[in-house]
Amino acid sequence: MVKRIVPSNVKNKIIDLPTSKSIAHRALIILSFSATRSKIHNITFNNDVLSTIRVLKNIGIKFRKLDEKTLEIDSSKIFLETQNEFHVKESGTTLRLLIPFLASLNDEIIIHTEGNLINRPLDVYEKLFNTNQDVFIVDKPNNEVRIYHQLVGDTFTVKGNVSSQFISGLLLYEALVLKHGSVTVLKPYESRSYVDLTVDMLRYFGFEFSSTETPDSVTYKLEKFPIRIHNYNEYIVEADYSSLAFFVALGVLNNDLTLDKVNQISLQADRKIIDILQRMGGKISFVKKDELSIKKSKLVPALIDLKECPDLGPILMAVASLINGKTRFLNTKRLAYKESDRAKAMKQELEKIGAKITILDNEIIVEGVKETPKGEIFESHGDHRITMSLAIISTVLSSPSYLKNTECVKKSYPSFFIDLEKLGIGIKNA
Repeated sequence: MVKRIVPSNVKNKIIDLPTSKSIAHRALIILSFSATRSKIHNITFNNDVLSTIRVLKNIGIKFRKLDEKTLEIDSSKIFLETQNEFHVKESGTTLRLLIPFLASLNDEIIIHTEGNLINRPLDVYEKLFNTNQDVFIVDKPNNEVRIYHQLVGDTFTVKGNVSSQFISGLLLYEALVLKHGSVTVLKPYESRSYVDLTVDMLRYFGFEFSSTETPDSVTYKLEKFPIRIHNYNEYIVEADYSSLAFFVALGVLNNDLTLDKVNQISLQADRKIIDILQRMGGKISFVKKDELSIKKSKLVPALIDLKECPDLGPILMAVASLINGKTRFLNTKRLAYKESDRAKAMKQELEKIGAKITILDNEIIVEGVKETPKGEIFESHGDHRITMSLAIISTVLSSPSYLKNTECVKKSYPSFFIDLEKLGIGIKNA
């Protein structure tokens, strides 16, 4: 689908943001394994979350949608009705968090993937599973992962600079299935805040991990778990900072905006969008406990470290392209291993409007334009975050833009363009 985006001013309205995808994945898994019956409230049913629900259904979990944002979970028949083939679509979080769980089910399982997911790193699990024999196979031509035996042992050592999702997957597996064990993470340790989020959520449900740090590593050890499964649990998912990032950028570039129901003390990694844009001159503040005010601001270049928040790369590169001067991004290697190679994709699109993008080994330099560029025909590269980033800057160009293949926003934020229209942005299907 092609969207025509007309430069237009945001009207100062309060909108409800989608809820955190990262938290929803973890809550679904924890609730499914720690309670016979449970409810999860305030959940956004995007494609990635639906992938996790689909996989959990295939191991015997029953789900019933009570309303647009509430899901009832029945785990009374977990593992009694299982399959050996699973479909995760393009959800890297579903795949990485659930591989240890799925491998414990049968002697052989097959996990089907779509898009670029099969090309994203899985070497941490390959090494753990294949220590003694080939039991973990990444079949790229057929877009599938095949596992022939369960993960052996309860003490794991993994690299910390590939993806924190491997670490979270192992911690969830130890807490919810093994009920003991430890994970040692070798430094450098990136996206640690996502692991902190996992540990914090497990703590909420009665699981406790100790953490021991040395100059070379961090070791998490399960110290406590609920003695028996809970009969009933509930959880409320908070607003998503990854989605909020696009509207914070919209506010500072376009016009004043207020975002409601935002957790000021969230552990989500992408909360850094506020700090980063404030350093760039953004007038952003909490006017109430959960109400975030964003004012249109004159921004300046900055030095931005993406080590803990790689998903903010596309929107921050887009913002930097409209700032006169050079913005440097550090720790950018991981942008290559997403739904697209985000560094190359953003370079291709932002250079259409006159920005100059230099991609180095682990650094990106964005030299922004001096004057407001005309609109362009942009390609989404099949990547939801590329699509939303280009849509945001299209609202402040000097003429309409066209954005191709926009349906990929369903991965994380199905109502993104609807919400933009609610704010006064002129959008039409072209």
